[in-house]
Amino acid sequence: MKPLTKNYKVLATLVVMGLSSAQTTLAASAFSSDATLTYTITNITNLSNPGDLSGLQILGYFEQAGAPDSYVATTGDGAIAADNPTVGPVSVETSFSRTFAVGGNVTDGTVASSHLGWFRLDFNNLGSDSYAIELALDFELTATASGQSADTDIFLDYFRTSSSDSFLPGFTNVSPSLGFGFVNASVYGLDNAATSGSSGPLLFSLGPNASEGLHADVWINGNLQASPVPLPAAVWFFITGLLTFSSMRKRKAMA
Repeated sequence: MKPLTKNYKVLATLVVMGLSSAQTTLAASAFSSDATLTYTITNITNLSNPGDLSGLQILGYFEQAGAPDSYVATTGDGAIAADNPTVGPVSVETSFSRTFAVGGNVTDGTVASSHLGWFRLDFNNLGSDSYAIELALDFELTATASGQSADTDIFLDYFRTSSSDSFLPGFTNVSPSLGFGFVNASVYGLDNAATSGSSGPLLFSLGPNASEGLHADVWINGNLQASPVPLPAAVWFFITGLLTFSSMRKRKAMA
């Protein structure tokens, strides 16, 4: 019984030290969200010279927008991880895929963030032929939230662009939205959410020296809050009582 008694005394000392010094327990909040977009070209036909695709350039792009389109505001030890390097222009043959990911965490403070990512697939006709193009955009959106106070959402919007568009470099005409996707995760509701979708077949007619593209905006938003939470006095009394009861049982067993 002596080893048990010795271990009990060590445990009792640690608990007493905890009762006398620790008055709070740390809370923590976190979110993690990502969007994977995949462009797939299902068919290209040269309407002028069947089989010849030498005059067609296909480029894929991804870029995480800077301020003011993206912003981060934190207090305390709040932190954001949004390291999404620019990709492109890269030459594309049949598909182009990219994942846009943002995460945040805090144990004592707040986080408020919004990040915008741009995805593009451009078709540039460098010659005098005409082309018929069919492609699709597939997406997967995943969001998780955990802790004291956490909320995150992802919004996707995609639309066609052409060579007369002023909003994007080299373009001056943006079509109305072709579709969108949305997902939200919150500790106050569904803390792990995911959705997927597809544009279905999209058809492009590309004339001589023209450009067409499919652009997608993805916003990832996150809001967190956490602070040290006082451990209720009732919990300390319960621990003390449990310790006393255990001591009495051990002494009775040793008698």
